[in-house]
Amino acid sequence: MKRVAILLSAVTVALASASAFADPSSANETSSFASSFPQITTYADLHRNDVTRQASTPFPSSADETTSLFSTFPHMTTFADLHEDDGTMHARSQSATDAM
Repeated sequence: MKRVAILLSAVTVALASASAFADPSSANETSSFASSFPQITTYADLHRNDVTRQASTPFPSSADETTSLFSTFPHMTTFADLHEDDGTMHARSQSATDAM
């Protein structure tokens, strides 16, 4: 019984290692889809006569150009707008003239 289990294990390992080193693909990789499916309609066939246009965008076309956020979002409420009437005191360092 023990010999049968060992023999079965050895055969299993041998078959697994042999299949691991086998050629992973048995399909003919040199044939194209067009030769396999000659009447196929591709995306390029469907859109051959389409007029292509680049979408217009309000954003800069290069890295050197900049667009301000205010011109992009003219009615945007900023943090400063929300807190312009706050009576908060800002921390500042004490200078020599303030210390006297």
